[in-house]
Amino acid sequence: MERIILTADHSLMTEFRNISLFGFFSCSPVQYVPELFYDRLFAPLVPADNGNARYAQYGLRKVEASLIKAFGRKSVVVAHPRYLSYFADDASIIGLTVMDPLGIGPVTSSFAFGTGLTPYNRKKFMDLLKTIRKKIRCRVIAGGGGAWQLVDKDLVDHVLVGEFEKDGPEVIKDIMDGCNRKVFKLEPPEPEEIPPIVGPSINGLVEVSRGCPRKCNFCDPTTHRKRDIPIEQILKEVRLNARYGQKSAWLHAEDILLYRCESKNFEPNKDAVIELFKEVMKVKGVKSAGTTHCSLAGVVAAPEIIEKVTEITGKGWHGVQPGIETGSPKLIKKYMKNKPKPFSAEEWPEIVEEAISILNRYKWLPACTLILGLPGETEDDVLDTIRLVERLDRFHCVLAPLFYVPLGALRTKGKMFSIKSASPEHLRLIYECWKHNLREFSQGVWKGTSEMNPLFRIISSLLVKIGSREILRRLEKYLEKCAS
Repeated sequence: MERIILTADHSLMTEFRNISLFGFFSCSPVQYVPELFYDRLFAPLVPADNGNARYAQYGLRKVEASLIKAFGRKSVVVAHPRYLSYFADDASIIGLTVMDPLGIGPVTSSFAFGTGLTPYNRKKFMDLLKTIRKKIRCRVIAGGGGAWQLVDKDLVDHVLVGEFEKDGPEVIKDIMDGCNRKVFKLEPPEPEEIPPIVGPSINGLVEVSRGCPRKCNFCDPTTHRKRDIPIEQILKEVRLNARYGQKSAWLHAEDILLYRCESKNFEPNKDAVIELFKEVMKVKGVKSAGTTHCSLAGVVAAPEIIEKVTEITGKGWHGVQPGIETGSPKLIKKYMKNKPKPFSAEEWPEIVEEAISILNRYKWLPACTLILGLPGETEDDVLDTIRLVERLDRFHCVLAPLFYVPLGALRTKGKMFSIKSASPEHLRLIYECWKHNLREFSQGVWKGTSEMNPLFRIISSLLVKIGSREILRRLEKYLEKCAS
C-alpha cells in the first residue's frame, strides 16, 4: 500500500519555546514581525528525525493512531514540513491538520483589526501548500478545527469536517479508491473508539475530555458532545510523551473542572480532578503538569481544586484559558445561560472577579477571552463589559477581545464582526484590554523566559512591548479618527 503522509504548517509544528504567550505570534502580521524572529526566536520548528517530526500537533497524532490501526504502521508517516521530499516518491495522500489556515478565526481577525494584513498562520499554511504542489504529486486532504475555512476554496482536494477517529479511516480509503467528493462530514466517536496516540505530542499535550456541555451559542467546542477519556488512556499517553523527553504533561479539556462531572448544575467532581493530577504527577519523567482551559464559574464553585492542584504540581505561574466573553448578565442569559452555573447570570461579573482573584492567589495566569459583536449587543452591554475590565486591572490576567465569528452549517454563512462594525464603545473596550495587556505581557514574557539566554529575554521582551504599543498606537489613532 502507498504511504499516507501527515503533516502541518510551521505555525502548528512548534512548541513556542514552551511559553504559552508566544502562541499569539502566529496571529501577528508578517508586516510587523520579521520572519527571522518568528522562525528562530518565537516559534522554532520541532526537531526532525530522518524526515519525521519528533513531536507533532496532538490532533495529527490522533489521526496517525487511527490510520495505523486501519492500515498498519508502515503505511503512515508524520512528516516534518521541512522534509516532505523524503517521502514524495511513494505518497498517495497527504493529510494536513489546520487550525486557522486563512487567518480569519476570532483571535487572528481580532489581532489584524480588519486591516488586510497577512498573519503568520495564513502565510505558513500557504507556504506549505506551495511546497506540496512543487514536490509531491498526490491528493491533499485538510481536517482539524479550521477545516471549515477551506470548504468553498480550491486550495485542497478534500476537506474533512468533524472528528476523525470513527469515520476518518473509511473516508481515506474511499478517497484512495478514487472518490472525488470534496467535503466529508464526520460523525463523533465514542470514547472507546478514540485510540491512544502512538507518537509524542507537542508540549506533552494529552486530551482529558472532548466537547463541552455548557452549550454557549457562539463556541465551536460546545457543538461537540462531552466525552471524558478514561484515566488509564490519559496516563498511557502521558507515559509515552515522558519516554520521548516531554517533562511536562499539558492536560487538554474545554473545562478541566468538568472532568467526570455528572452534575446537571455543573458542580465540579473535586475528587476526580484531584486524582487525575495526582496520577499524572506520579508518571516517571513528569516534572510538572498544567491544563489548557477551565471555567471561571468552576473555580469559584470549587476553589479547593485550584489549591490542591497547585500543591500537587508544585508549579510557579501557570497559564490557563477561561472565557469571560461579556460583562453583561443580559447577554449571558441570551447566549450562554449555562456558563455561570452553578451560579446565576446576574452574579456573572462578581464570579469573574472572584475567580481571577482565586487563580492569582495560587499563581495561575488566566488568558481570558471576550467576544465583541454578539448579535443584539447594545451600548449598555459593552459598557457593562468595560466596567468589568476596569475592575480586573488590579489582577494578573491577559484580556483577549475577540470578534464574533458565527457558527452554522459548516460556517460558510453568517456575518462576522469586524473593526468596521465597531462602535466607539467597542473601540474603548479593545483599548482598555490592550492597555492592561501591555503591562501584563511585559512582565509575563520576562518571567516566562527566566531560564533562557539573557539576550533572548531582552529581545523577546522588547518585541512584545513594541508590538503591544503598536496596537495601542493604532487604536488611539483610530479612536481619534472616529471622534473627528
